[in-house]
Amino acid sequence: MNIHKFLILLVISYVSLFSVSAQERNPTPYYFDEFKQALLIGKGVQYGARVNFDLISKQWKFVDTGDRNLVKAFSDPDAILMIKIDNKTYLMSEFALIECIQSEPYLCVEYNAITRNAPRSISYGGETQTAAVDSYAGLLGTGSDKPLTPKIVTGLTKRYEVRIGRKSKHFFDSKSFVKLFDKRQRPEVEAYLVSNPIDFANVEGVTHLVNYYWRKL
Repeated sequence: MNIHKFLILLVISYVSLFSVSAQERNPTPYYFDEFKQALLIGKGVQYGARVNFDLISKQWKFVDTGDRNLVKAFSDPDAILMIKIDNKTYLMSEFALIECIQSEPYLCVEYNAITRNAPRSISYGGETQTAAVDSYAGLLGTGSDKPLTPKIVTGLTKRYEVRIGRKSKHFFDSKSFVKLFDKRQRPEVEAYLVSNPIDFANVEGVTHLVNYYWRKL
């Protein structure tokens, strides 16, 4: 076998191995790697449950240990005000996953999924219930089969929310952050960001930036 044919076979073997690896992956629509033990705080009530956030359906899901450990969506998510997981607090929203970073100055980050169509050979698997009502430690879930959307989460975008006076304002990059300020202040903020570049995908860095400039907002 000459070197040319050997290289061709090597490339074919590599491509085949890559294809098998891609098919054997177990993609997930969830934000957390696993369902997390959480404290769900409602209007005058608190519940414990294992939960995760579905980035594609934009819903919190919980494991119903009283019904074969089925994964269910909350039938009345408006009754839940916030979800505490470890040392983090998440707010209920029908639009995105929202993490409350701090209350003073107020700062939240909104996570949205970047998706692409899933190959036909890839399925998220699992069983999600969505119609008949079941109860779990005071939680209500829904119960008939719902087809899963054929999407794969490939990444996340982050959008931040601050409160200036009584108004909520959002930013996601240097340009949108500068626009939070009065026009007379913007040159100073722009110069600071040039000298101190901020990665707006880094929540900790953005938090320091907001705290540094808060008194000028």
